[in-house]
Amino acid sequence: MIVSPAVKPAGGFVLPEDTERFDDVVSVTKPATGLMFDTVFSKEWGYRSITMLTKEGNIAVDGTTVASLEEVSRLYSPFAQHIHVHRPAPDGATEFHHNEVMPAHDGNPWLQHQWYRDNFMRWVELLPRPSGTVPGAVAYFQNLDKRVRNIRTPIKPGRFLQKFFGDILTQEQIHEHALEWAGRFEHPDVTITQDADEIETVYRARHLGSCMHFPNGGWEGSCHPARVYAGPDLGIAYLGSSEYPDARVLVWPARLLFFDKFYGDQSRLRSALVTMGYRPGWAENFEGARIQRIRYQGNYVVPYVDCADWAEDDGEYLILGDGDIGLNQTNGLNVESEPDYTCDDCGDGMDDNERNYISSIDRDVCDHCCERNYFLCEGSNEYHRNNELARTRGGDGSYSLDHVKDNSSWFQCEGDDVYYHRAQYTSVETYEGDTYEASHAEENFFYCDHLEQWVEDTDHRVDLKNGQSVYAKGFRNEDEFQEYLTDNETEVRDPPSPNQLELPIQEAA
Repeated sequence: MIVSPAVKPAGGFVLPEDTERFDDVVSVTKPATGLMFDTVFSKEWGYRSITMLTKEGNIAVDGTTVASLEEVSRLYSPFAQHIHVHRPAPDGATEFHHNEVMPAHDGNPWLQHQWYRDNFMRWVELLPRPSGTVPGAVAYFQNLDKRVRNIRTPIKPGRFLQKFFGDILTQEQIHEHALEWAGRFEHPDVTITQDADEIETVYRARHLGSCMHFPNGGWEGSCHPARVYAGPDLGIAYLGSSEYPDARVLVWPARLLFFDKFYGDQSRLRSALVTMGYRPGWAENFEGARIQRIRYQGNYVVPYVDCADWAEDDGEYLILGDGDIGLNQTNGLNVESEPDYTCDDCGDGMDDNERNYISSIDRDVCDHCCERNYFLCEGSNEYHRNNELARTRGGDGSYSLDHVKDNSSWFQCEGDDVYYHRAQYTSVETYEGDTYEASHAEENFFYCDHLEQWVEDTDHRVDLKNGQSVYAKGFRNEDEFQEYLTDNETEVRDPPSPNQLELPIQEAA
């Protein structure tokens, strides 16, 4: 990807050749064979990996679910200068976000500089991060084809800056910032531990975002479940102090393997481990690994194990791979906890974190049923069934029928049965007593200057030479009509037909 001054700006931003504009605020990766969402539709829904420049000039990354590009624009535009949505590779948007987008931001020393943040469109598709093969180098995607094939090119940080920022940085600045990158990523200090106390301390660090951190207790076994990683085969690699680590990952020291799922600063820890001779591994590489066997009330103390679903008991250790000991619970044991509540919709168990109380109908439902069957009314801040969703224009979100019917801020247009917000749309009361949105009245009815009202009955419209229109049935008789013409110094533009003027007057006589 190159930055060319010939490309047109979108929303004030020059777009590189591998991106395209969705609207004035949102850009998106161009379609390419092998990338997801090959055709961009404004109503297309799915997980999005997002990088944006905030109103304050900072870079923020986010992964959001069930959001169309229109919704991304609507939700983020109020506090973003520019939003870029990545097209992920075939392995999925979640994996792409965590494996490719986040490492390009975590620990990146250049993000502290405004020149790097303000020009984020220059690097947002390159996704530069520390090289896993060349210590101190930058690894980036040269183009979309290489991104599809997951091929990163290592380059010295100074050459990277010269290539993509040479027009805005001096040679002295390039040298300074190249040293800044190399100094950050060349020689990070890594600790490999198989000590149970040290491992527990690392896992208790809340900021790394694991479901196994249990900072103040909370497991259901006799001890913190991560203590089972204290050998004889597995261990933990981490950066920083054990009390406040920058990153951690599961390792098999004797085989120089790390399980390729990191928590925290993935780029630095991965680069350091590769430099030490470690290589990435997946579940099949960790089959047969032994972990500590800790019994509790007839069950086993185990964490949620990323690299295995099952284990077997050999009497001394638990062996990862086959077996009947489940390793996918988050309560610290191999068995599921009794649910605190039962979903009133599907009947499944749920804990308090998954519980959603629907006060409008007095029901407790799980997250899945809440997302599938209900919506949040922005007016009342309460959930309602999907069939109670009102058709609305304006406002900021979704609203229930009960809310818009009882709220004076809304009115319903009888032409399309849609509720309109009065702060953004104008209501019109017709001569016949009906309510319409102003644009509907303008398209379908006419304004009677005599009655000073909109009239639905266009069959009895009379157009005048002064540009006004009147409703024939709005006059009591011929004399009143002629008097109106005299007072307004005008005439009928075309002779009235019998069903316009004469008939109503005859009926009135």
